Amino acid sequence: LTALLWLISYGARSAPLTITFLDVGEGEAIFIRNGNYTALVDSGNAMTGFRVKAFLRSQGVSELDTTLITHPHLDHMSGIFHLLPGFELGTRYDNGQALPVGDIYRWYQAFFRSGDYHVLATSDELHMEDAQLTVLNSTLDGRTSLNRNSLVLRITHGEITMLLMGDADATVEQDLLEKGAGLKAQLLKTGHHGSIDSSSNSFLDAVAPDYAVISTDRDNIRGYPSAEVLKRFAERNISILATYEQGNITFHSDGKILTR
Repeated sequence: LTALLWLISYGARSAPLTITFLDVGEGEAIFIRNGNYTALVDSGNAMTGFRVKAFLRSQGVSELDTTLITHPHLDHMSGIFHLLPGFELGTRYDNGQALPVGDIYRWYQAFFRSGDYHVLATSDELHMEDAQLTVLNSTLDGRTSLNRNSLVLRITHGEITMLLMGDADATVEQDLLEKGAGLKAQLLKTGHHGSIDSSSNSFLDAVAPDYAVISTDRDNIRGYPSAEVLKRFAERNISILATYEQGNITFHSDGKILTR
């Protein structure tokens, strides 16, 4: 009976879960589709948000169920202004952190943090058909740094786990390790674009991913990704995929196997 129920459950899926890390140059944007459910995590920067818009249109998407901004750094949130005029953003989420001073943040407050908008906190969960998104880190943990308040998200789809680190650094990684957060994942979206202040040895040992995705531009002005971080991945035989090399990077999960 258990085997039969499992087969029915997996056979009922309309489509596998797909996750695409978009090539937005300096910044991040991630599109998730599971059956009829669609979500966008971050939106690139103000100069490359048009790429997110073009990609969504190429996928036949004009309406999202969920739009989630991990933290209010411009390379993660300001691309949203390309989407606000012509897309339905569905339920909107971010970490609720106080915004810096400036017109672009005032506009973000007025146009994104409005309507069906909610603040996410640690342990909150969102259900994406037969997948689950869990918040592992949020601004309510008492920090002031924008990066250290970045939402850290775990997506679970059957036996497959994906860990999206936003711009979280090694301080957050250590906090998660000490709290005993479930970090083991087949797919890791590296923290802070592969910066030297993220992807610590102890963290990588706990996650033990098969794949690590780095979202950044070529010849990044801040030196991302760090050669030392790339070495840490190589020492662990973790397959490294970077948007500045591969362009858009898509993975598929059927709940048991993760494929490209």
